[in-house]
Amino acid sequence: MDKSAKNDKKQVLEALLKEAAFSGFNQQTLEKLGGLSAFPQGIAQAVDFFAEQMDAKMEAHCETDAFKRLKIREKIKEGLMFRFRTHQKQRETTRRLMSYYALHAAQAADHAWKTADKLWYLAGDKATDYNYYTKRTMLIGVYSSTLLAWSTDTTHDLSLTEEFLDRRIGDVMKIEGAKKSVKEFLGKLGIG
Repeated sequence: MDKSAKNDKKQVLEALLKEAAFSGFNQQTLEKLGGLSAFPQGIAQAVDFFAEQMDAKMEAHCETDAFKRLKIREKIKEGLMFRFRTHQKQRETTRRLMSYYALHAAQAADHAWKTADKLWYLAGDKATDYNYYTKRTMLIGVYSSTLLAWSTDTTHDLSLTEEFLDRRIGDVMKIEGAKKSVKEFLGKLGIG
C-alpha cells in the first residue's frame, strides 16, 4: 500500500470513528463519509484496518525499554491496560464496535486472535507447542471479559477495570500453575 493510500485510509478511519459513536459501524455510515474510495470492500475492510491500527499502536507502546524489563504477567497487563486507556478516549465508539463485533463473530474472533498473538509476541513468548494456542485462547478470554467490565467502569482512572484484569490474570496463572503441577506429577510417574 502506498503512503497516500494509507493516509487516505487513516483520514477516513478518523472520521468513521467520530461518526460511529452516533451512527454505529455499518455500510451506511461509511458511505455517508465517502469512505468507499478508501475501503472499497466496505465496512468490514474499515474495521479490519482499525484493528490493525490498534495493534500497531499497542506494539509501539510496548517497544520501550521499560516495557521490556517487565515480567511477562506485567507485560500482558500493561498491553491490555494500554488498550483500555485508548478505548476510554473513544468510549461510545468502542461500545458501538462491540455491537458490530456481536454481529460479525468470525471477524471479531480473527481480530481477537491477532491481538492476543501480538501481545504474547511482545511479551516474549516463544511457545510453538500446544501452549501457543492455549495461551492465546486464554488471553482472548481475559481481554474479552475485561472489556465487558471496562464498559461499565465509571472510574476516571479505570481502577475497577484494572482490578478486574488483575483477578482474571490471577485466575489464568492458577490454571497455568495447576497444569505445571499435573505435568510434574505425571513425569514422576513416568507418564508425561
